Amino acid sequence: KFSDIKHLGVVSLAEALPFFKASKKILDIDIKDKRCVSEIIRLFKKHRYFKRVYFSSYDLNALFEIQEEIPYGEYFLSSSITDSQDFYRRRIARIFLVFVSILFSRLVIMLLKKKFRKITLDGISLFYRFATKEFVNDLKAFGFKVFVWGTDKESDVKKLISIPIDGIKTKNTALFKKIL
Repeated sequence: KFSDIKHLGVVSLAEALPFFKASKKILDIDIKDKRCVSEIIRLFKKHRYFKRVYFSSYDLNALFEIQEEIPYGEYFLSSSITDSQDFYRRRIARIFLVFVSILFSRLVIMLLKKKFRKITLDGISLFYRFATKEFVNDLKAFGFKVFVWGTDKESDVKKLISIPIDGIKTKNTALFKKIL
């Protein structure tokens, strides 16, 4: 519940939307729980927010539900938090995922596009360790924007900047000012 974290200084979407409405910034919403979808839709309609917004989630049904009501957004399929945790825990999974991403990425992307025709995916939001130059180039070849998340380390960010990604999601904007 939002009320459980409000004391930490976290701003709610209802509080943030009016500020973004007057801004030229892009609003990026990462949906981790499908139960919040109806509230997101309600808030966007209530505040008449029609500016540029990115929605990302590992739940395609959540993205589809929002896209039906908010068609002007851009939609990104994200790797799941559990995918990234498994990536750390299991060496075999790590080797397999790298192997699949390098050798079969084009096939995976084609199957993904065919299977989920009902939703228009604008991009993919990847855990930073999955973002190899080859895999990103393959995603770009299919017209996807690529965003990366999961790191605030300077060395990782410098490596990511050399890959043709469209953005890095971070909590540490001061790091980017320092690097750039």
